[in-house]
Amino acid sequence: MAIFDHLQPQEVSDILHACDPGFVCFDGNIPSKVMLSVANTCRSLGVSAFFEPTSVPKSLKLFEDPEIILSGSVRFTSPNQYELEAMTDMAKTVLPTVKDTASALCPKDAPSLAHRVLPQALYLSNYIPNILLKLGEHGCLYVAKWRDAPIIQYFSPEKIAASDIKSVNGAGDTFVGTLAASLYRHPLLEPTNTDMWRSMITRAQKAAVLTLQSELAVSPKISEMAR
Repeated sequence: MAIFDHLQPQEVSDILHACDPGFVCFDGNIPSKVMLSVANTCRSLGVSAFFEPTSVPKSLKLFEDPEIILSGSVRFTSPNQYELEAMTDMAKTVLPTVKDTASALCPKDAPSLAHRVLPQALYLSNYIPNILLKLGEHGCLYVAKWRDAPIIQYFSPEKIAASDIKSVNGAGDTFVGTLAASLYRHPLLEPTNTDMWRSMITRAQKAAVLTLQSELAVSPKISEMAR
């Protein structure tokens, strides 16, 4: 992993300018100084960035320089329960305080875990307006801030028999990768388009299940699903 420390902010910025991307995704493996370069470059290009936390310690790199978040370009993130807790606590510590007036309820069919972490997701959505909370075997919770109003959707997990699971390696990355690919096609998708979000997240969940059923880090069957 030490190879990531050799990335240079200006070099990454130059590559992004040369590629002129429509959407950018980065994870917690890169140094915070490179995250800042990505965030500022995305702002100058007028594109959104998606942050995959990777782990609890690495998720906190996003807050080492407040300007990463304050750039406004990091608009999507996909934490699990523990990463969400750490990120929310750090946001309260290093970012300008917001008056968290948003209140909302999870859908009735959501598990108790979703109800428990919703307040933290609502708070973090003040800074990153689209939270895609991975709940593992409990599914996924989408929490968004849209014109100061919360939007919440719960997605139950795709069913899979324990005997069909060959490896858990890569399942989370498959979910994020599939979702990022969809957002690349729809970078200006609004949280109010609940049908499209349901289609994209369900597709990402199905892709993750295919990887669970494969001994490879990414199931080759995902390509067939995309056709």
